[in-house]
Amino acid sequence: MRLEEFSVEKHDTPPKAELELSMKNFFGTDWNRDHLIVKADTLEAFLTQSVATLLQKQSRPFTQRDIRLREIVLDLYRETRSGILSPYLQQEPEFDTE
Repeated sequence: MRLEEFSVEKHDTPPKAELELSMKNFFGTDWNRDHLIVKADTLEAFLTQSVATLLQKQSRPFTQRDIRLREIVLDLYRETRSGILSPYLQQEPEFDTE
């Protein structure tokens, strides 16, 4: 795995309904309810199997570790991204680095 250098927390959100539970049991996962939170210095990544969200709680310049996390996440999700989802992708805002 490429995330060893960061703080990683695994969250398993319990299914809310019987249908979600049966789908989780059938597929062995809950596609967008089970997720990881990966933390660098000022940047956090909220990762599900199909969506990645990068966020900062305070607007600060990215550190080298933040840049590395951003690059890893973008690489991971570019490899698996389907062309059909392209219209739903958001543009990344400009950011400063240290």
